[in-house]
Amino acid sequence: MSRQLEGKHAVIYGAGGSVGGAVARAFAANGARLTLVGRTPATLEATAAAVREVGADVTTSVVDALDAVAVEQHVERTWNERGPIDISFNLTGGNDYVGTPILDVSVAEFTEAVSVAVASNFGTARAAAALMASRGSGVVLMFTATPARSVATLAGAFGLIGAGLEGLTRTMGAELGPQGVRFVCLRSAGSPDSAGLTSAFEAQAEVLGTTAQALRERAEAELPLRRLPSLAAVADAAVFAASDAARALTATTINVTSGVTVD
Repeated sequence: MSRQLEGKHAVIYGAGGSVGGAVARAFAANGARLTLVGRTPATLEATAAAVREVGADVTTSVVDALDAVAVEQHVERTWNERGPIDISFNLTGGNDYVGTPILDVSVAEFTEAVSVAVASNFGTARAAAALMASRGSGVVLMFTATPARSVATLAGAFGLIGAGLEGLTRTMGAELGPQGVRFVCLRSAGSPDSAGLTSAFEAQAEVLGTTAQALRERAEAELPLRRLPSLAAVADAAVFAASDAARALTATTINVTSGVTVD
């Protein structure tokens, strides 16, 4: 069986989370060398241990994605010590207030949430893209969810954050394309086997006076495929987006929402 990322070097931010861990495992299974980045050593090491089981070449680094200088220094050090970076997957952000009634979110909280998410994603994308452009090739991946393009209640600041990251993907993709750097965003409907969606459903259920299971069933009933995309499905889409098979894709978003949003 062919491995789509054979010989590629991928940096994954937020690799200790559910989505980051799934992407790391999929990238490793497809032949990529990995540099896993995050803020929590224990979760990073857990992901690293999982990918080492399939024989992956992997290292971990604790980096604050909001520290632009630290990010740039880490990217340069990784490039010099581990080899050129072919893929950078951004899974950064902070509290987005999903599950909180919008009128209960202060102006300061809302603007900080948007600022943290956009700044961290732009910083990691910019640092990687600068070196990729000097080499003439590379792929930067972003990640959003359905509130970026659909009507959603109790979505907090996430709708604006998601729309902003998809816009950033288009902007950077258009400008860096001539230098050989592709930008692709993945938009998910949320994975039922992820910690993030589970906690979001639980928070929303408390406000709405229902159960997380009922919210999940309602969400899936409204999907054309009648099922939310699993972490494995999202990770498979990431493998494709990062691979040479997607070489004609840039400045765009791949819809991995089981059909709930359109582009």
